[in-house]
Order: sequence, then C-alpha cells, then structure tokens
Amino acid sequence: MKKKKSKKFLFIRGSILLIVGLVSLIFVIYFNFIKKDDNPFKDSKKYSDAVKFKEEYESLNNITDEKGNKKYIQVKIPKDNPIVYKTGKEIVDIIENKTGIIYFGYSKSMWSRNIIEALLDVAKTNKIKEVYYLDISNIRQELILDDSGKVITKKEGTTDYIKMLELLNDYLKPYDGLNDESIKRINDPTVLFVKDGKVIELKEGTVDSHTNALEKLTKKQYNELKQIYVDAINKMNNQDNVCKDDSSC
Repeated sequence: MKKKKSKKFLFIRGSILLIVGLVSLIFVIYFNFIKKDDNPFKDSKKYSDAVKFKEEYESLNNITDEKGNKKYIQVKIPKDNPIVYKTGKEIVDIIENKTGIIYFGYSKSMWSRNIIEALLDVAKTNKIKEVYYLDISNIRQELILDDSGKVITKKEGTTDYIKMLELLNDYLKPYDGLNDESIKRINDPTVLFVKDGKVIELKEGTVDSHTNALEKLTKKQYNELKQIYVDAINKMNNQDNVCKDDSSC
C-alpha cells in the first residue's frame, strides 16, 4: 500500500515538474524569439539611454534650482522613449553624412523641458526609433561684449561644437547680445532634422506665442509645436502620411 502511494506521489510530482518545465520553455521561446521584435528594449544600449534620459529629466520635477529662484517645470518622460545619447563627434558625423533627428538641449533648461514631451509624443506616434540627443550645457562657447564693444571669449567651445556651428551656419540665429549677425549659436532647445547629410529643417525654441520659459506650454501651443515637428518629419520622409496623433493613423 505504501509503495502504491509512493509511486502515485512520484508520478504527481513528476507531472507537476514536467508542466512547470514546459510552461517555462514556452515563455523562453515566446519572449526570446516570437516577441523579440516587439520588445523596445531588446537593444540594451537603447534601453539604458531611455532610462537615463527619463531619470535625468524627471529627477528635477518641481525642484527649485540652485539659486532658489525657480522650480523646474514638471515633465513626464515615457520609459520606452527613443532617446539615444551621442557625443559631439557622432553628431558631427550625422549632420555631415547620415539621416536622423537631433535634439540639442539639457535637463536644466526650462525651454528644453517645455519642448521635450511634444517631441517625444510626435516621435512615438510616427514610429521614430531613435532621436539623437546631445547635452549642450557645457560644450558651447560663451561670448560677451567688453566696454568698448569688442567681443570677448569668456569660455571656449569644444572643437566639435565649433564644427557644428560651421555646418549649421546658414540655419542658426545670431548669438544674442553681440550685435554681430555673423556669430552664431546653437540655442537650447534646437531640434535638427537631417537626411543623407542634408539639413531639412532646424527648429529653435518653442512657438512664437510662448515667451516665458517658466510657464508650461498651453494645449494649443503644445499642438502647434507638434505640428511643426510633424511637418519637418514630412519633409524628411518626403511623404504626406505622417501622423499628428494616434487617432489620425
């Protein structure tokens, strides 16, 4: 009698282990082969960049700046955002030879924080897999006028930044406050659309009606900015079927 119970117990236990094993195998096959192409984080580099960007921007939400003058605008960054961090050298190469959307900005810039949700929204809707990001907070040159009106270099820009100024000279606005339209600057934020090494569109700032960086875009302004990005993507893709929102696709 004990032997029969023992055999029955072993049979049940074996059956349970077999079922667990089969279920585990099915999950492994599904997520590694069938579901693999649908996984936005299959590229570990892209995943780490997405998480890094989300943490970098959201960590400042409603925090007062170092001088105690202002609170950083609250932003919500999707965890599956398409941001890919790039070096200055890599950005120069993209501008000269490749295709892509480049976002110049930095997390502590109120202007940058005002545009990032609209940019990521449009990127997601239009299935943009990568938006290249260059933090420009410490790479730009700083210029001022002395008492005689002469331009003085307070801080040198990086070699790659100077090269970007050369490449984008025809599209950039003059450096504010220098009274010299020949001196250009990459303002924050700037979104650049490039195709095969050709500049398609360059958009600085938010929209004309938005004049206070401390105030978040209204819904109307937000949609206006989205449309600007959509139009730029249209030019890049040379097609008219770019989506403004999920409902229009």
